Amino acid sequence: EITDEGVRSRTTLEVCKLLRSYGDNRWLDLAERWRNSTGQSDSKVRLQLDRLLLADLKLGAATPNQISQVCLQIAQNPSARPSDIRSSIRTYTETALTRGKPLDSILGLLRRVELRWGKRVAIKTIHSAAKGAAAVETDAARQLYARTLGLVTDRSSAWGKTIWSLGLLEEKAGNNAEAMARRAEYFENEAMPARFRLQAALSWINLAADAPEIPADDVDQLKATIDTLVAEVSDWQLLLDIGRDLSFQGSAFRSLRENVIQRATTTVDGILSETNSPSTFLNALLMLTRREFSDFRTADLVTARWEQFSDH
Repeated sequence: EITDEGVRSRTTLEVCKLLRSYGDNRWLDLAERWRNSTGQSDSKVRLQLDRLLLADLKLGAATPNQISQVCLQIAQNPSARPSDIRSSIRTYTETALTRGKPLDSILGLLRRVELRWGKRVAIKTIHSAAKGAAAVETDAARQLYARTLGLVTDRSSAWGKTIWSLGLLEEKAGNNAEAMARRAEYFENEAMPARFRLQAALSWINLAADAPEIPADDVDQLKATIDTLVAEVSDWQLLLDIGRDLSFQGSAFRSLRENVIQRATTTVDGILSETNSPSTFLNALLMLTRREFSDFRTADLVTARWEQFSDH
C-alpha cells in the first residue's frame, strides 16, 4: 500500500487516466474513493480528475445540474488556470441558465473571478460566459457583453470581439437593425484591423439587402468607402486575405476583387524574382498558390507559374 499521500494521489490520477482510455468506468469509482479518503487535499490532481469528469459528462447523458457542479469545482479550484476558469464558467453559465438560475448568481461568480485574477482575465471570462448564455438566453448574453464593454476601451481587441459577437447575437435573434448597427460600429472604428473592418462592412451590406428601408445611397456610399479602405492596404498577405473574403460576395464586388488579387499577385511576383532567401521565396509562392487554386479558382495561373520555374 502506498503511504505517501502525494505519490498516492499522482498514482491514482495515472490509473484513472489509463482506465478511462480503455473505456473502463471503474475510474469513476477510483476517483471518488480518492476524494473521500484525502479530503481533496491535492488540488492539482483534483483539477485534472474534474477535467476528465467534465469531458465525460458532456459526452454522456448528464443533467445540467451535474455538469454545473463539476464546472463550479473547476472554477473554484486554487490550481485552476485562467483557461480552466474561462471554459468552465462558459459551460456553467449555459447549464445554469438552462436550469433557470438567475443571472445574478453568475455575476457573483464573475465578480469573484475579477477579485482573484484581475481585470484582464475577468474580461475574457465574462466574454466566455456571454457565449455560453447566448446558447440559452439572448437577453442574458446581451447583459454580459455589455458588462465586458464596460471594462474595455474602444481600441482594444476585446472591444472588437465583443462588438462582433453582439452583432452575431442580434443577427441570430433576427434583430437585423441592431446587427447592422453593431457592424457599422465596428467598421467605423479605425483602430480595428482592416480585414475585419472590411468583413463588417460586407456583412452590413448583406444585411441591408433584406432591409428595404435602407436607402440605396447608404449602400453605395459604404461600397465607395470599402474601395478607399482596400486601396490603402499594401501588405500582400492581407490583400490575398481580402481577395478571399470578396470571393464569397458574388458579382457585386467582382471588379474590386480582381483589382485586389492583381495587386497581391504583382507584389508576390516581385518577391519571387528578387529575393535570395529560400524561405521567403517558398512562403510567398505557396501562399499565393493556395489562394489561386482554392479560393480564386485560377488553376491555369498556378500551372503557368510553376511551369516557368521548370525552365530555370
